[in-house]
Amino acid sequence: VSGSGFIQQARLIDSANVSTKPDLQLWLFDHPITMDVDNAVFTPTDDELLRLGAIIAFPTSAFVVGDATSGADGNSVCDAQDLRIPFALASGDTELFGVLVVRNAYVPVSAERFDIRLKIKD
Repeated sequence: VSGSGFIQQARLIDSANVSTKPDLQLWLFDHPITMDVDNAVFTPTDDELLRLGAIIAFPTSAFVVGDATSGADGNSVCDAQDLRIPFALASGDTELFGVLVVRNAYVPVSAERFDIRLKIKD
């Protein structure tokens, strides 16, 4: 990522395939923010919110199963397409910083992983 552009697509790959899917949001900042620990309440400061560039939703209803034959060891995918979210980084910055926030009573599977890929166009 360099300077500015548009986020066109965001894809979230969940390493687990459980019956209750998470309701997630990806909060993107143009600067690192302070996070205490995993599973803590998400409480960004006013200054951090000024650096917020986008919030991308990965709603429960949008998840599709990638490998249904493996039970909880399978995977699922959630795609957010046609976004066209503009962003501009501070001079000299080359990275966006993301925080994945869960909005429902989701219980993660042991060693579950969430991978996120952004499609960006300058």
